[in-house]
Amino acid sequence: MDILAAYPSKYLKAADLSGGPRLATIKSVTIEKLGDEQKPVLYFLEGTKGVVLNKTNSTILANSLGRDTDTWAGKQIELHVEPTQFQGRVVDSIRVRLPAA
Repeated sequence: MDILAAYPSKYLKAADLSGGPRLATIKSVTIEKLGDEQKPVLYFLEGTKGVVLNKTNSTILANSLGRDTDTWAGKQIELHVEPTQFQGRVVDSIRVRLPAA
């Protein structure tokens, strides 16, 4: 048994992308309360789990798709895993990019 499966989440984690990059079509962007903060969450036509957008992913999408999230619906992106420094250690994180043409 995968012990991490015992802790389900409504948001995608890097481990959910262990099969490699995944194409996803943006359904919506909402603002949700996570702990004490409000964060943007990206939802997709494929699946029910969203991706909490950090500053890096938000900037990548804004530069690629424009700053108005209302225009992002229907756009296709690729989700992939990249190692990132977090609190002094290297962890896997979800990153976004436009799919190759």
